[in-house]
Amino acid sequence: MAKLLLDTAAVEEDFFEDCKLAAIGSALPGYGLCWTLNRLFGLDFRRTPENDICILAGETQPETKGTLFAGTLFAPVKEEEEEIKRKFYFPIYCHKFSYFEGCIFLYKNQRQGKRLLPELKHADYLLLVQYASFVAPENDLLPMLSQVEQISWNSEIEIDTLRSRRNLII
Repeated sequence: MAKLLLDTAAVEEDFFEDCKLAAIGSALPGYGLCWTLNRLFGLDFRRTPENDICILAGETQPETKGTLFAGTLFAPVKEEEEEIKRKFYFPIYCHKFSYFEGCIFLYKNQRQGKRLLPELKHADYLLLVQYASFVAPENDLLPMLSQVEQISWNSEIEIDTLRSRRNLII
């Protein structure tokens, strides 16, 4: 039987083609930052919970006293050896451009002690602008972020240098 494999490199290349990424530091909750950006720049960020990114993280369950077992009848596993997968959901807010198919995505980078992009530990949010070359220079959002009072810092990030950039693909 033939196995079909998804060419993830092609998907990754298509998704990140002509994109800009910025890391943002802000104490505002996601909806508050979206409201601020919507009000100041005339954007329409919206959250669709179906698009939230779910990452499974394995944890080894702490050792417990007693002889509790888990698993199947034929392959019991001691509870202290069992690995538990926890789900972490990272909200995504999206502003769709009216004049072409591109979007601006605002990702929450930190959730319950986990990070969407672990190499950007300092970033609270990530802002990804698709088809950045189609955006007029006077409408480029990234340089204007430093003018927002509720944003403490921001910096543009080179997407190619990120190891876990696949976590951003929707």
